[in-house]
Amino acid sequence: MKVCSSMVVKLLLLWSLLVSAAVAGEQGRLWQISGKGAEGYLFGTMHSEDPRVTRLPLQVEQRFAAANTLVLEVLLDERNEMAAAVQMRLPAQSSLTQLVGEAMAAEVKEAMRTRGVPPEASERLQLWATALTLSLPAQRSGQYLDKLLYQRAVAQGKKRKPLESVNEQLAIFTAFTLEEQRLMLRNVLASYQHYPALFEQMTEAYLAGDLDLLMQLGEENPMSDDPVLQQRLKARLLTQRNRRMAERMEPLLTQPGLFIAIGALHLPGDDGVIALLRQRGYQLQPVD
Repeated sequence: MKVCSSMVVKLLLLWSLLVSAAVAGEQGRLWQISGKGAEGYLFGTMHSEDPRVTRLPLQVEQRFAAANTLVLEVLLDERNEMAAAVQMRLPAQSSLTQLVGEAMAAEVKEAMRTRGVPPEASERLQLWATALTLSLPAQRSGQYLDKLLYQRAVAQGKKRKPLESVNEQLAIFTAFTLEEQRLMLRNVLASYQHYPALFEQMTEAYLAGDLDLLMQLGEENPMSDDPVLQQRLKARLLTQRNRRMAERMEPLLTQPGLFIAIGALHLPGDDGVIALLRQRGYQLQPVD
């Protein structure tokens, strides 16, 4: 199994969904940014390889084709993938069985088989990486929406700029204690068989541009039964990252032909990127 930054990006949206608990109040996937000399578009992605998701609506396709610069959460290149793979592995002196015991390790390995991960690989993954892997549908092509946009930008000679580094994204999870990681893993083990139905609901809501429903699904499917841990997850996955991304977007907004693509759950809410950019004096209007 290839564990890399591509997986991290997909998982961040899924986990963001599972910790969100606000009301969106805004609808739509594509937003035009104007004001203060800005001219660009903000597109909410779903980190999915479902053909219904990767097939861009005409409005989005036209804006992307005309763009000179693609801005993503992180650059999805080989260097970042290798860096992520290293950090997602346990140190040589540690193992899954050592950290969770034989009984839970056996349960984890059986669950990971459903994601195409052999037992020897499961034994070597960080607990948070295992929980993240189980939070995803089984991977097939690996060609999810954000990765396809990145590849198309490379092929078309567009500039590519990241809003975050791989280290910043991984720090969201590595900062949790071992006990917190065990709690998250136990919660995922109890729920992962129900995730396919949740992913289908997410996909339908996303295709409809229904950000309210996406956030409602998150409220109904928390990542942790511990309210304190759930609140910390929300802060790290959404609130803090939204502020960081909005701050780093601002110097780019006056560049012509700008197309920003980030997970759709970063757009809505009082602490969402749309609201944060409006607070900075920009106008955002839905296009799709």
